[in-house]
Amino acid sequence: MKAVNNILKNLKDFEGEKGFFTGDKVKDKYFKAHVGNADVEDITLKISAIETDELRQIVPDLRNLSSYIAKAGIDEGLVNGDPAVVNKLMEFYQGGERVTFMTFCSAYSCWHNKDAYPVFNLEAIRILSKYYKRTFSEYLDDYTVFQQDMVKLREKLGLEELNFQELEKFFWLFANELEKTEVKPETA
Repeated sequence: MKAVNNILKNLKDFEGEKGFFTGDKVKDKYFKAHVGNADVEDITLKISAIETDELRQIVPDLRNLSSYIAKAGIDEGLVNGDPAVVNKLMEFYQGGERVTFMTFCSAYSCWHNKDAYPVFNLEAIRILSKYYKRTFSEYLDDYTVFQQDMVKLREKLGLEELNFQELEKFFWLFANELEKTEVKPETA
């Protein structure tokens, strides 16, 4: 019960942290206006809105990634919430840091459908590992497993009111406190 009370306290604190979403509102408007498109330039702009220095090291020419997304029909598939689409996007991976690319792929997917695609990152993995006995590579190898466990974890923590973009920020803000919570991990 103590763990649930701490999470609910953090959720109340989270409501006061809406300033973390200021820039996201502008990006969200753009993504909503360009969901399911097949235009390489629009896709490049969407990638640019969420790209990181790490992604630039993996994919120096974003036009190649944008072309792949257009040809593979990734944006159209994201509307349906199918986790296999993230795995399909991962097929573009060309070396470098695979974790960073999975983080990008899941973030790109989340921007298209915040209710279906949790963002793969180290905070999420650290918290998941407290609740589920899976290896890091199980999540990295198949986004579907990660997505299913995140859906279950969100329910277990009583955070269903948060979409996955909000949950990512919640984990970022309160990961240390959530990690300290005593739980008995489930087996996969």
